[in-house]
Amino acid sequence: MRELERAGAFVICGNTDPAVTDGDYTAAFPWFTEGAPDAYRVAAEWARDQLGDERVDYLRHLPWERRLRVDGTLVLFCHASPGSLTDGLPADLDPVVTIDRVGRTDASVIVCGHTHVPEVREIGWRTLVNAGSAGYVFDGDPTASWALIEIDEEAVKAEIQRTSYDAMAAANAVSARGLPGDVYRAATIRTGKHVR
Repeated sequence: MRELERAGAFVICGNTDPAVTDGDYTAAFPWFTEGAPDAYRVAAEWARDQLGDERVDYLRHLPWERRLRVDGTLVLFCHASPGSLTDGLPADLDPVVTIDRVGRTDASVIVCGHTHVPEVREIGWRTLVNAGSAGYVFDGDPTASWALIEIDEEAVKAEIQRTSYDAMAAANAVSARGLPGDVYRAATIRTGKHVR
């Protein structure tokens, strides 16, 4: 990832990064009003230990958003929605809330994730591109999802792409790790469906 960034790729913070870097579980998972479950805490602590101080510090300093202007078109890259790591834009979100969230930017292309469900849709004059996930997708297709976006003189064309990988090997590696919740994480990787 850092090599890609050195070559010009944009890398931004995800909602789990504050839990891994600083143990800030409320920032990472605000929907858990009673505090994050042990399975989330243990996994974040495991990731922090595996990464080491230097990599954790790198994650700690990732920006929440990046912007790029292409042929006069402003593109915003964010994790969940403009201005938020955790307020996602799922397809079934109340349209009034969706409009409020996308209205937090002047960008005409919003590239996000968070829901782990890949999609491209038009919201007014904006194009929303959710790339899904490269290894933890929730739409029932256990391949890596990503988005290809082409902008030409303000015309935007976006398509979701899928790349096969050895999901079974990845799921087995997660299962073998043995952390609380890993059986569900492994099942999600295998099936491409969110399993809890």
